[in-house]
Order: sequence, then structure tokens, then C-alpha cells
Amino acid sequence: MVERDAQRAVDERMAERQLVAALKKRGGKATLGDLVVATGLPKMQTENVLRAMLGRYQSHLAVDDQGELLYLFDPALRPRQQDSAWRRFWARAGTVLWWLFTLSCKIGIMLVLVGYFVFFIALALAALIAATASSKDNKRSSSGLGDLLFVVFRLVVQIFFIMPPRGQGYGRRALPRDPTARPFYKKVFSFAFGPEAAERWGLPQQEDPRAFERGLLAAIRLRKGVISATDLVRYTGWSLARADEEATRLLVEYEGEPEVSEEGTLLYRFPGLLVSADGQQHAEPPPWHREPETPKQLTGNATGTNVGIVLMNGFNLFAAASFLFVPEAQAAVYQALQLVIPSGVYLVGLIFALLLFLVPVLRTFGVGAENRRRQRRNVRRALLGELLREADSGKEPSLRPEGLPGTATRAAGDKPGLARAETETLLRDLEGEPEADDASRLIYRFPRLRSDLDAARELRKSVGAASTRLGEIVYSSQEA
Repeated sequence: MVERDAQRAVDERMAERQLVAALKKRGGKATLGDLVVATGLPKMQTENVLRAMLGRYQSHLAVDDQGELLYLFDPALRPRQQDSAWRRFWARAGTVLWWLFTLSCKIGIMLVLVGYFVFFIALALAALIAATASSKDNKRSSSGLGDLLFVVFRLVVQIFFIMPPRGQGYGRRALPRDPTARPFYKKVFSFAFGPEAAERWGLPQQEDPRAFERGLLAAIRLRKGVISATDLVRYTGWSLARADEEATRLLVEYEGEPEVSEEGTLLYRFPGLLVSADGQQHAEPPPWHREPETPKQLTGNATGTNVGIVLMNGFNLFAAASFLFVPEAQAAVYQALQLVIPSGVYLVGLIFALLLFLVPVLRTFGVGAENRRRQRRNVRRALLGELLREADSGKEPSLRPEGLPGTATRAAGDKPGLARAETETLLRDLEGEPEADDASRLIYRFPRLRSDLDAARELRKSVGAASTRLGEIVYSSQEA
């Protein structure tokens, strides 16, 4: 048995090499008959190996007006983009390294920002006292300075770390606590790394790689195991070409089967996903176009909070540079405290203050780029939602470039060119057809969206309720 399985695996590898060579000669485009003739392999073996290849190589299926299936592989027979173990490792390593960097900076913010702020106030006051007070009063002033620093330190810690308890107030009237208020140190974290990182301390959890797939499978089951490429577009926002390619992968991985409607529309059927032991249905994922993305925030703080952080860190930066590079300042500190402070102490404060300014400045570029991508996707959502609403109502979807839906123009904001550019992108992605109407005005028609959805609805009518239920149990090992 083991030898027979090993021989079968060898035969399949040899058959795949022959089919790859034949497909490359034909530019990746062939029927089953083409490949049988080109390789001399048995039809059943050719079909089985081809089915496995659909899951490994970039490919999709097509159908002609006679109902003949056409296999369309990438001309270079490139493999599908799958996450390799090394790619997942490096992605995780990058996440861990960024988390370690943010965590160390958070600890530095709590220890260094407050500590250096108080420290530099002490040095500034000491230098000021040394410059203005007489030597007789200097000892008394130094004692008063210690008391002053203790008060300043307590005040800074109270503001920076501690939130006032509920109902605490001043005078007779208690001030209610704002449930959304955050300690000041979290606002500083938001200033540096963004509001999401400010709330996260532990190592970020890895995303479930199958969560998205489960949503698609739940949608397929709710649609009686029958989907079209347009159904996938509804849940993903993909182009039709990518939806066809991913549907082909789903056919292979979940033992589906292609189906051709009487009108020649290619559908994807998954009878093995329908039968349920208890009849429970998983929640349907929301259509992609119904969940617009909100702009990503740079800090999530109020303007006044950011100004306060800038002033506080700016003071640290100015003081560190002054005590590090101005000899007179160092001399004044020595005269007041009779203490030589190593330059490294000032250097640490300088570097930290620079980092606290540099990180959000660098993040500005990433946040801006991400928000531009989100805006483009939101415009695409608005346009796609309009097209699918028309297709669901039985109309042929269309768009007029000079009269786009209000939802799309609002999503584009003050960038009318963005809405037009996304319309052109959808024209390509959804196999639209530009033409002129009776008034010679340009209109983009999307006939495939309607034909896909109509054909899928008709095929679902043939799926009976019995296909989703278990039959009568005739044998169970539990009762044996």
C-alpha cells in the first residue's frame, strides 16, 4: 500500500511537469482536450492533476458559449502568493521588534521625561540662584530649593501619572470625572506612537489567518453553496479577475465544482459545505462596501494636550542642549551645587527629547499615506455599493463619470479627481464597457455584475432544503 502511494505521487509529479511544459508552450491557456493531446496522459489523470495545479499556480477558469471549460494559468506558471514559514517569521519578528522599541520608549517616557523635566528645572533654578544670590544667602536658598523641588516633583507626578478619583473637586462643588479621560502619560504615548499603541502593553496577538476564510465560507453556505465572482467582490472589494482566481482556489481547497449556466456564466458550487448536523448558520460577514474606514489618527489627543507635550519636551531639549554645549551654564551649575555632572547625563536627555519629536514626525508620513489609501478605498466602496444595489434590483449597473453618486463625491472630499480616478479603476476591475447614451454622454456599463448575480440566483433555486440537512442515521459506531 505504501509503495503504491509512493508510486502514485511520483506519477503525479511527472504528470505535473509535463502539464507545466505544455501550458507554457500555449501561454497558460488550454482546454482539457488540448492538454490530453499535448501530453498523452489519460484524461482522468490529467483532470485530477490539473485540479491540484489550480490551487498551486496563479490561475482561474473561463467558459465559452458552448459551455466548454478553459483553464487559464499565468503564462509563466508562477505559484500563488502564499505566506511561507519564513515570511510569517520575519513579519512576526518585525512586529516584536517594534513592540520592544515602543515598550522601551514608554518606560523611558515614564522615567526620563518626568525625571529630566524635574532635573532640568532644578538645574535651571540652581543656576539662577547662583547668578543672583549672595554667597551668604546661597545656603539658605539651597535649602529652600530642595523644598521647592519636592513640591514640583509631586505636582508633575500627580498631573502625569494619576487621574483624580471620581467626584474629587475643589472647594464646595465636586467635579465629575470624565469616563473617557486618560492619564497624561498615556497621552504622551499617543503623541509618540499613536492611540492604538498607547493602550497596548503586552505583545500583540497574532491575527487568525483563517478568520477571513471562515467569513467567506459562511457566506457561501448562506447562499446555498453557490457563488459567482461578483458575490466574492461583494465581500472583498476585489477585481473580478482576482475574484475568479480566488474562487478557483476555493474550488480546489473545499472540493467545489464549476458550473456553467444556460447563458454561459461561470459559477462555483460547493455542495460539501451545505450539510449541517444541527442546522446552525454562522454569521454572514458584512458586505465590504458597507463598512467605510475612518481616518487613522496621528495622536488622538486634543490640540492643547499636544501643545503641552511639545512645550514640556521642548524645554527638556533646550535645557539638555544648553547644559551640554554652553560652558557658562555648566559653570553656573557647578557654582550652585559644587558638583560636576557628567556630559552623558545631558546627552541622554538630549537624545530622548529628539526621539520624542522625531518618531511622530516620521509617523506623519505613514499615517498620511494610510489615510490616502483609506480614502481611495472608501470612494471605491461608495461606487461599488451603488453598482451592487442596481444589480440586486435587477437593473444593469452603470455609472456616469460626470454625475457620480453623492456618496462617492462626499467620500472623495475636495478631490473630485479622486472619484473620477476610482471610477476608471472600477471600469477595468469590473470589466465595464464605456459607451455613449442617446444624448452622446459617456456612460460606463457593468453587465457582468448583473449576469453573475442573476445566474447565481437561478442556480440556487434548484438547491433543495434536503441538501442542507442530514439524512436518517442508519448506523452509528456509538450504538455498536
